[in-house]
Amino acid sequence: MPTDRSTNRGAIVIEKKYETASILRKGNLFLVPEQDMSQSLKSDVHGSSESVTLTQLMAEKCLSTDEFELSEQVLLSFAIAIEHRDSNTGGHCERLVNLGKMFGEYLELSHPEIKTLIRGAYLHDIGKLAIPDQVLLKSEPLTGEDWQIMKRHVVIGEQICQPLRTMKEVLPIIRHHHERWDGSGYPDGLQGGQIPFLTQVFQMVDIYDALKSERPYKKALSTDIALRIMQKEAEAGWRNPQLIEKFVEFIYSRENVQVAV
Repeated sequence: MPTDRSTNRGAIVIEKKYETASILRKGNLFLVPEQDMSQSLKSDVHGSSESVTLTQLMAEKCLSTDEFELSEQVLLSFAIAIEHRDSNTGGHCERLVNLGKMFGEYLELSHPEIKTLIRGAYLHDIGKLAIPDQVLLKSEPLTGEDWQIMKRHVVIGEQICQPLRTMKEVLPIIRHHHERWDGSGYPDGLQGGQIPFLTQVFQMVDIYDALKSERPYKKALSTDIALRIMQKEAEAGWRNPQLIEKFVEFIYSRENVQVAV
C-alpha cells in the first residue's frame, strides 16, 4: 500500500514495485523518470513531477525528513544510493569528504568554501542516478554512445540540485568537475580560469582517490604513481599545474614523506 507523506511544499509518494521503490514528488523536486533512466532530466522544475527508481534503503532514508531544504541526512542518502548502485565505488564519497576537508584547510580556504567542498564530495556524481545500469556498471570499455550517455550525469546532477537554495555554491562542482584546463573537458569546454576554483580543488581529490582505488579495470595505484600521473596530466594541459604541485606537496606533507627534488 503506497505511503503518502505531505508537506507544504509538495507530496511524496512511495509505491513499492518489485525490489525497488518509486519516489514521486509533485512540485519543485528534482529526481528523474523511473521508466527511462537514460533520458536527461527535464529542465522545467516549476510545477513538474519527476520520479526515480532507487534502492529501498535510499527511499526510506531520503524520505525520513519532510524539509524541502537539503539536510545532512539527505546528502548522506544520495551518497549511499549512488554507492549502493555501484559496489566498485564504495567509500568514495566519504574519502573525498575527508581528503577535501584536509586539502581545503591546507589551502587556507574559508569555512563556507570547505563546506561547499564537502557537499560537492557527496553530490558531484548524483546525476549518475539517471544513468542506466548497462552503461554505469559496464565491465568492458564504454562505446562512443555509452560515453555520450555517461557524460549527461553532470548536467542531470546540476538539474537535480538546482531547485534547492542551499545548493547554489555547489552547483559548479557538480556541473564542471570533468572540465579540463586546456578546454577539452565536458560539458562546456571551460578553459583555464574559467573553471571555478573550488571545482579545480575538488578535481584534485576526486582524481587522486580514483587513481588510488581499485576498479574492475585497474588495480589501486601507489601514492607515488598516482601523483606522477596527475603531474603528467598537468603537463599534457589537462590540469592547473600550480594547483597540482600544491596537491603533491599536501599529500607528501600529510604522509610525512619528503618531496623529491
